[in-house]
Amino acid sequence: MKKLGLIGFPLGHSFSKKYYLDKFDKEIITDINYDLYSIEDIREFERIFNDQNFMVLM
Repeated sequence: MKKLGLIGFPLGHSFSKKYYLDKFDKEIITDINYDLYSIEDIREFERIFNDQNFMVLM
């Protein structure tokens, strides 16, 4: 399963997780997950990026 998500801090205000999970469900997209990755320090990004299933979109 591929992983997409929003990286930043703070993320409590973000509506993106619900939006994308609802969209994937509506469009029957089953091989992608979306999550919020709350990191306070950019050095924590390596932990997320090193996950082989994580896709970086710019």
